[in-house]
Amino acid sequence: GDNPDTQGVETDYELGTDSASVTVRCGSTPPPSSPPPGGNESMDVQIVKTATPQAQLANGQADIAYTLVATNNGPNQAHNVVVSDAAPSGVTFVSVTAQPDGGNCTVTPALLDCGLGTLGPGVSRTIGVAARVTQTGTYENCATVAGEGGDTNSMNNTDCAETLVTAPLTPPVTPPVTPPATPKPKPHPKPVPNLCR
Repeated sequence: GDNPDTQGVETDYELGTDSASVTVRCGSTPPPSSPPPGGNESMDVQIVKTATPQAQLANGQADIAYTLVATNNGPNQAHNVVVSDAAPSGVTFVSVTAQPDGGNCTVTPALLDCGLGTLGPGVSRTIGVAARVTQTGTYENCATVAGEGGDTNSMNNTDCAETLVTAPLTPPVTPPVTPPATPKPKPHPKPVPNLCR
């Protein structure tokens, strides 16, 4: 018969036996509320990127240090959080100088990829990257973070940082110092031979 406590569930007992059957009528179960877009937990992952603001070429190259901080601003966990960073033209990634706690980054000369796993609300992970350039100019590098869940703010999922690379200092060229002209010595008059001897 019908179970008064659970509508839509019908239970049949066979007396004198150890068997029973349960029938669930799906049509009477209300549909679950739709989850936020992108997953079933709302969260807000954010990336903040900083870079060496200015570098100077020395021996034909300059080093740049990048720091990336990925944060889950909550209110729920962010799952399978990933950070990616493509090197701009003229910039070569050299190495990962700081691996994130509980995560792992791989780097090629052109691409940084990091898997951070699950970040709880308020949790941050820091990544360090060393890069190199060989030409002067302004280099803008952008990183992106994403995670599984309903990200409530996509405006903070990308952040960029700039580095100005300048030419090496050359000492100022000073014109050669010309010594002051010394007056030519006046020729001494030749002694006149004494012809009276």
